[in-house]
Amino acid sequence: MHSSPGKNNGIYRSILEGIFVLDLADEKGSYCSRLLADLGAEVIKIEPPGGDPSRSLGPFYTDVPGGAPVSLSFFYNNLNKKSLVLDMTTDEGKHVFERLAERADVLVDTCSPDYWNALGFGSEKLRRANPRLVHLSITPFGQSGPKAAYHASAGIVSAFGGQTYVCSDGSGKPAKMFGMQPWYTASLFGAVSVLIRLRKRKRTGLGDFMDLSIQEAVASTLDHVLVDYFADGRVVHRQDSPTPDWNFSAVPCKDGSILLTILRNWDTLVEILASEKRSKDLLDQKWQEPDYREKHFDHILEVVKEWAGCHTKQELFELGQAMRFPWAPVATAREILESPQLQSRRFFIESNISGKKAFFPGMPYRFNSWTPTSPSPPPPPGGNTAKVIEYLDTHKILNNQILEHIIDKPSCINDNIFDDIRVLDLSRMLSGPYATRILADFGAEVIKVQTEKTARGAERNDTAYFSAWNRNKRSIRLDLDNAEARKHFLKLVAESDILVENYSPRVMKNWGLTYDRLNEVNPSLIMLSLSAMGQTGPWKDYVGFAPTFHALSGLMAASSVVPDSPAIIGHPYGDIIAGLYGAFSLVAALKFRDDTGKGMHIDLAGYEAMCTLLGPALMYRSLTQNADARSRWCEEYSQAVPDGCFPCRGNDRWCALTIKNDSEWKTFRRILGQTELESDKFSTTEGRKKNKQTIDTIIRRWTADRSAESIVQSLQEAGLAAGVVQNAEDISKDRQLAARKFFVSLKHPKFGDAIADRSCLWPRQSEPEGWKAAPLLGEADYEVFLKLLGMPEETFRDGIRRGIIG
Repeated sequence: MHSSPGKNNGIYRSILEGIFVLDLADEKGSYCSRLLADLGAEVIKIEPPGGDPSRSLGPFYTDVPGGAPVSLSFFYNNLNKKSLVLDMTTDEGKHVFERLAERADVLVDTCSPDYWNALGFGSEKLRRANPRLVHLSITPFGQSGPKAAYHASAGIVSAFGGQTYVCSDGSGKPAKMFGMQPWYTASLFGAVSVLIRLRKRKRTGLGDFMDLSIQEAVASTLDHVLVDYFADGRVVHRQDSPTPDWNFSAVPCKDGSILLTILRNWDTLVEILASEKRSKDLLDQKWQEPDYREKHFDHILEVVKEWAGCHTKQELFELGQAMRFPWAPVATAREILESPQLQSRRFFIESNISGKKAFFPGMPYRFNSWTPTSPSPPPPPGGNTAKVIEYLDTHKILNNQILEHIIDKPSCINDNIFDDIRVLDLSRMLSGPYATRILADFGAEVIKVQTEKTARGAERNDTAYFSAWNRNKRSIRLDLDNAEARKHFLKLVAESDILVENYSPRVMKNWGLTYDRLNEVNPSLIMLSLSAMGQTGPWKDYVGFAPTFHALSGLMAASSVVPDSPAIIGHPYGDIIAGLYGAFSLVAALKFRDDTGKGMHIDLAGYEAMCTLLGPALMYRSLTQNADARSRWCEEYSQAVPDGCFPCRGNDRWCALTIKNDSEWKTFRRILGQTELESDKFSTTEGRKKNKQTIDTIIRRWTADRSAESIVQSLQEAGLAAGVVQNAEDISKDRQLAARKFFVSLKHPKFGDAIADRSCLWPRQSEPEGWKAAPLLGEADYEVFLKLLGMPEETFRDGIRRGIIG
């Protein structure tokens, strides 16, 4: 089963070849080990007798009446894995697991500490049995803190994590995003964490234990929601309808909805409306005043809606992108599957489900130096049991005494795992800076290349936004529009390990700074190009931000419960997801370079990154293409009813509830004490699904005069999943996050304490010593140009005078 890492007979086969992963994760973390398997790790999914319970989670597909339905979420989250059935409650099962754990490189689990203790396998025992084991635990609230034992669902951690409060399903009430986004978010953070710890192990010879909280993972994606609160106390509310302070507005058009930037591109937009004789009074002088436009935005919106209603989504998409506006159609599943950009890049991968062709998203990153093999479908439960047992019988454990002689003296005794890595950061706004912040948090020297021309708005160094995503970095000024500046930049490239940029492809090409050119200067350079649409395809030069990806990927359409009213995703979720994929691919590329000595170019598309997190739904629609394009995307992932948000006492206070089965329903019904709910028609899951509207109405009456906190406490004490729909202020005071030291405060030279999330990646038990607030513009000019590059001081001063450095 194992072969030597990376190479076989001198041929490089896969980035994680030779890495042996045990997967005891359910749906909360199975995508994490799938990401490792995609890079070539050998992943053994350990299932109980009868199979993993997540095989019974939707959406399902079968085209044979009475045939066994296939769980598309299980299929998608468990590609490229092997299956071992093991009864962990028996002595024999425990013995087999112990032998596997002694040989494993990585263990990914979503089990509670009580589960492990009952089996006699605490994290300390596993570490003693295998000191090199990298053990990732993914649980709803982490393994410590006052909420560690809380019952949860995707909806509950989304509520406690702050996402639900700022998202709307088109009805006005808060709602979690479509699908199992919290599980995917946590899995992405988890996969990044595993690669980081494997790199640390390479330097120290020792494994590690990571306690990853899904609540923290969700809260780590909130971006401006927490930034605004900590900066000026502002609580960001849901955007139930387009408003002036929201840069994007979804408006109806001939064949659906289009996402536009109205006030942001005001002058040009009015010119377009006027050219079509649809501007009405918007050419009047009064509309030239920004304050007047904001106060009378409703009128503007009505004029724009009337104009947009005369055009199709595609017409407006092409019009906006021709002017480099990040406009996007609110796409249906069918439009995504038929996207010319995704088809050009062969993004979708063909498989077979119940004898029928199915298509699922591939990965959003492409490595120029390595291409993964075609994914293999998950086997039936225990499909590889015999081979795994044979492996145990034929492979012995490396003796620890021999191990001590092989391992070099530890060169990384703390969490500064990348302190030997220098990164040039050309990226702006969020996705790229988020990826490089992860490297900086773990010790990399990140040099942010800026100019006075571009350090404006959210990119201004003394803003709270910039501070949040650029901590632990250095800043230099270098105007790459200047040919002489580009010569200095190439010298920096020669001294660096990684370069990250998130421009559209034309920018680096116009500067003559393509990967081929940079590779000539530094063959070991790793370059991440994190663009909106990718480096190839008919849309390659299109621009986009997170809302663009939310619209194009189908997240807005799928999250809506109101026909022709797209959901609002009230935070830049898509940018964080792209940044996480960026960090994951960068650390993977470092592993590739360690093995081969060669650099790599990574082509990562934000659009594709967002599509990967709707994989099972897109698979479902590829199998049911005759369905109405505007119908519900797929069957529910969860069969839980009720499962949603309900109003509570107080201003905009809500609670989230998830009742997972008939037994829980009986408990819930008893607590509510509502005689109406005692009818037999509610006693089964199918009955509750048919009568969901009636049940929700009764629950709303019960919750309306109670506090969210009291409801959650009583339900949690009864063993039911419930959570407060927390806003930014709630999160800042959350006892669980405080107990786990989730927030960190850094001293900023301009505005004092800069508070931000620590990130769920940073080990709770480790203090982030040496962390610094974001740099001021050009703060490191002298050290980088004179000390690192050896530039004469006269040349440096002349560069400043001429605007080369500036």
